[in-house]
Formats: sequence, C-alpha cells, structure tokens
Amino acid sequence: MKLLRTLFFALSVAVLSGCCYCQKYQRLYGRPLHETKWTLVQAAGRPVEKTYVLVMHKGGDMEITGEGSTIAARYLDNKSGGITIDNLKLTHGEGGDQQLEEMLVSQLGTTTNYKMDGKFVMMIRNGEMWALYEAKEPRGTKRYKPEPEEEPESEW
Repeated sequence: MKLLRTLFFALSVAVLSGCCYCQKYQRLYGRPLHETKWTLVQAAGRPVEKTYVLVMHKGGDMEITGEGSTIAARYLDNKSGGITIDNLKLTHGEGGDQQLEEMLVSQLGTTTNYKMDGKFVMMIRNGEMWALYEAKEPRGTKRYKPEPEEEPESEW
C-alpha cells in the first residue's frame, strides 16, 4: 500500500510540474514565429497608427510591409530567443511614416533577442523591448490551432 501511495504521489508531481499555465497558454493561443503575419502595434513605447506587417520566412528572409514601404532583411534565429538581423534594405512608399520606417531599420539592426507570449512577439535590444507585434487574423478566419506534435513510437 505504501508503494502504491508513493507511486501515485510521484506520478502526480510529474504531471502537475509539466503543466505550467504559461506553457498551456502558449500552446493554445500562441503563434509560430515563422510564416505568421505580425502587425506592429507599438514601437519605441508609442502606439503605431499606420499598419506595418512583419513576416519572417523559414529560409531566413524577413520583410516588413506597410503604407507602400518595404523593409527587407535577413535574420538568424537561434531558437532560444536570440536573433541577429542584417542586410536591411528600406524602400520608401507614398503615405508611409518615413521617420518611423527609418527608426525601424536602425532598431532592427541592433535587435538581440525576441520573446513570444501567446499572440505577441516582442523585439528586444539591450534588455529592453523596443517593438511589439501582434498576430492578427483577418476577419472570417478561424482561430489558429497549432499542428499536433507527433509522439515518438513507443517500444512497448
């Protein structure tokens, strides 16, 4: 009986410790970093009035488009939150916020980390968040559901 109680306790601890609320939230509501359309909602501590959309492709290319302007770049993501962004090219369009676009280029080039939280991704430089992006689905689309992870085959 004592062995059964000990096994039950050990199993309970293992199950409960692996079910952190933040991990559950990210699994239910989070978006993948790559191939998601991230809308810029805040830059340098201020809300952004115009629409700028960031897309990071799996091959290492990224682009920010909005109001006729485009920022193209290459990035290297080390999967643990570190990121290096270089080869930035800005093409101004009519109707864009030129001052904001130039600030985005200068800040992107010095970004060192990113942090994902549900449907948000934060760009971090020198330990401080300088930009906040939100994954917004177009109207009429269903809520994102991540692909189920394949479980390894058991030898049992």
